[in-house]
Amino acid sequence: MAKDFLDELSKTAQSLTEKVSSVYESSKLRSKIAAEEHESVKLMAEIGKIVYARFAEGKEVDSEFQELCEGILGHKKAVDELKATAAGKKGLKICPACEKEIDKDAMFCPYCGTPVPNPEPAPEEEDFADDAEDEFAVEDACEVTETVEETEETEESAEEPAEDPEEKDEAACEPAEEAAESVFDTAEPSEEIIPD
Repeated sequence: MAKDFLDELSKTAQSLTEKVSSVYESSKLRSKIAAEEHESVKLMAEIGKIVYARFAEGKEVDSEFQELCEGILGHKKAVDELKATAAGKKGLKICPACEKEIDKDAMFCPYCGTPVPNPEPAPEEEDFADDAEDEFAVEDACEVTETVEETEETEESAEEPAEDPEEKDEAACEPAEEAAESVFDTAEPSEEIIPD
């Protein structure tokens, strides 16, 4: 009976060993597949880098790559602007050579020694200031124009010949006559029948 138990135990152990070995082999194969796929992606990225480097150097690239390279360039510019903005908020600037953050007043990068001139004010701020000045200039011009127009109207009214005094008197009397008639109408006695 012990022999049967040992045989059964041996078969179970062998079956488990085969299963573990199968799982291990499958896992090993999956790992190799992933490694090969990773290497393939790396090589494709390297091809892309080579094509983009040619584009960045001004060399001709196929038209199907041109649009992709321009897209990459746009994204790189956006990243550079965002990095510069983030560095500026911390009182720093970005070295154009090594792209490390350095003190905003530094004339040379302490990491790579590249000369780093201080950035000029952003053109957007200057444009805004110019726009504001232009807006004030337009408002001033409008006020001057209105003042000139008012002055011209005053001068024109002063140059007009004086009205005939009799016409003025008649015009002034008309409202008074209308008011008098109105009062007279209301003051007329109503005809009532008074019993005898």
